[in-house]
Amino acid sequence: MADLSAPKSPDGEPEGADEATVAATSFSTVFVSLEDLLASDHAIDIRSSSDNSATVSCGEIGGVRASDDSLAIILRQQGRSNVYGVAFLAQDGSDPNLTNISLFVSVPVKAESVAATDTPTSVGSVDEGQTDESSAESAPSVPPAGNLSRRSNFK
Repeated sequence: MADLSAPKSPDGEPEGADEATVAATSFSTVFVSLEDLLASDHAIDIRSSSDNSATVSCGEIGGVRASDDSLAIILRQQGRSNVYGVAFLAQDGSDPNLTNISLFVSVPVKAESVAATDTPTSVGSVDEGQTDESSAESAPSVPPAGNLSRRSNFK
């Protein structure tokens, strides 16, 4: 149906706590209403940037909406990927048939090694395709792209 932007790591020198986890972020607008996403089972499926078939994190779209009708969901780590995060979904202010999705995803690398080269290049798509419960055996070097799909067999 549409593409999701791949989360990108920030450029620059790390600041603050040495053990802080770096977050990659992205913003996408999809051509499906939040109402439609909640009317049937859907999930955000985060795939490895090096192997687009390996699910490294996922989260079902559902829960309790905030007072502004937005929805935050948890993206759970799959296997030993060490990729987890939060997705924030909200109806687009100018068109109720659009949904804005912000991804906040952990970067499975030490903060001191984060650089522009850690930016993912793959982009997930919004589709109604079958998803699987692949587990990544090792952590990818960069955060992967997201894929919004109908929920099928995530655990």
